[in-house]
Amino acid sequence: MKRPTNVLVAGLAVAFLLAAGCSNDSDSNVPGSQDESRSSEPVEITVLVTESEANTAEFWDASIAAASAKVPGVTVKKIVSIGDEYPGQLRASGQLPDVLGQVNVDDLHDTLMPYDEAWLEENFLFWESGVYSDGNVYTPSTGTQIVPLVFYNKTIFADNGISVPKTWSEFLDVVAKLRAAGVTPIEMAGGEGWAADIGMVGAVTTDVLGKDPEWIQKLKAGEAKFSDADFVGAVQKMIDLVEAGAYDPAALSADYSAANQNFLDGKSGMYPMGSWFIGKGYLTDEQAENIGVFLWPSDNGTAYLPTVAGGTFAVNKESPNAEVAMEWAKAWATNQESYKPLIENDAAFILLKNASLADLGVDVTPLYMEGYELATGDAATSVPSFRWTGGKNAIPSTVADGFMGMAQAVFTNSDAAALCADLDAQWAAAQ
Repeated sequence: MKRPTNVLVAGLAVAFLLAAGCSNDSDSNVPGSQDESRSSEPVEITVLVTESEANTAEFWDASIAAASAKVPGVTVKKIVSIGDEYPGQLRASGQLPDVLGQVNVDDLHDTLMPYDEAWLEENFLFWESGVYSDGNVYTPSTGTQIVPLVFYNKTIFADNGISVPKTWSEFLDVVAKLRAAGVTPIEMAGGEGWAADIGMVGAVTTDVLGKDPEWIQKLKAGEAKFSDADFVGAVQKMIDLVEAGAYDPAALSADYSAANQNFLDGKSGMYPMGSWFIGKGYLTDEQAENIGVFLWPSDNGTAYLPTVAGGTFAVNKESPNAEVAMEWAKAWATNQESYKPLIENDAAFILLKNASLADLGVDVTPLYMEGYELATGDAATSVPSFRWTGGKNAIPSTVADGFMGMAQAVFTNSDAAALCADLDAQWAAAQ
């Protein structure tokens, strides 16, 4: 299906985006109004967040304070995540926070409180994308992101007579031309699993989910396998890129910051990365002027938009303060004060029913608008971005880890079928 033309897309890896404030003091489900079924006696809740270059400690402190001001009697103890496995570790030790950011719903859904659909419908566009396989929404789809976009250096392309590729064969031609020009064709933050697999995410999303957007559902139903021909073929493409010299020999030792800098310094021609890279938290206006963007190419040139339905906070239903925590989570999700820094610094494209970029008075680059046009236009068909997507398309974290490891393994293992068979085994173990 095409993306709705009035839908904005979020650029943040965890898509911590916000909805327009639509308060109605007579409706206890709408943040900003106190739930009269409880008292306003002081309550402390714990909130897990992930800090980043764009979503700094200062950002979280300010947005947490603003949300807390809308929920009488609530104070917040902020807990900063130390990695993807941290929520599971906290749960295992009996310390799962009341409110959880950046969690894998597939791992924790049995301990999460669902959001009510009336509130979701009132505040968000495309909220249905966050529906989990049991029919509930555990993190509201307040925004989406594109993972990956392929960024390219305009000067390097122009100097070498290179046009933006639309098909896979054209993409391979670009790789060959850049290699011949002495330029690393594709930048890769191979030292960090979550970033190392972004190219493979593009290949799988395009070649597997582009053909069958319900493939993950079939995988869960036992009707598909990672060893299916299309999935193996997508992994083979990544092996082919390695063998074609598409990456720097030191790619597996480059972390995210180093890879960003390599690309911005003109050491590489292309950089598959999430749409958050468009934000001013990563690029200056001058740098953005020299960067273009395109979608991961398919074999026949059909354009697919690898979409991640992003949510805000999940709520721990086992918390003694679960109802208050839900009230606070809704207040955070409808706090407009946090919009501007998210949009400007982290390229957040928002999924709101009652706000626009003009309303918020944001300052964005032409590159941001180029990505926005890709995300909101009719030129590409939206499909779930493999491994990044939540809701019903979420996969267990152990399998996600295996996929990330496979993206690194292709540098030393050229047997795509064997790699995919290993992933099948990991899937079976996770069931």
